[in-house]
Amino acid sequence: MGLELFGNFSDLDWYKKNIGTIKSMVTELPSFVSQIDSDEFWLKTANSESSWDYDVRIFVRQNSFFIEVSIGSETFYSDVKTLIERISCVTKFSLINDDGETFML
Repeated sequence: MGLELFGNFSDLDWYKKNIGTIKSMVTELPSFVSQIDSDEFWLKTANSESSWDYDVRIFVRQNSFFIEVSIGSETFYSDVKTLIERISCVTKFSLINDDGETFML
């Protein structure tokens, strides 16, 4: 599949103040498998057909939020959607694809 999505926070100050909360939200997802470093998180569906160690990688950096989807699995359509909905409940947030268009899950 190979999809790259960039987080667009209308209030970047909110994002910077709540990075720890967002990281916690990621680690609470059912498909969370590993935190590679302080900014990179791997998700993978238990029954994934991918030979890779992850289906989705999420990067929560000081000035950017980025999602890389390697395979369109349940992880992407369920857990990533849940994460985006949780963030959107507390701040104005959208995902932008690499064409600069708003991406809807």
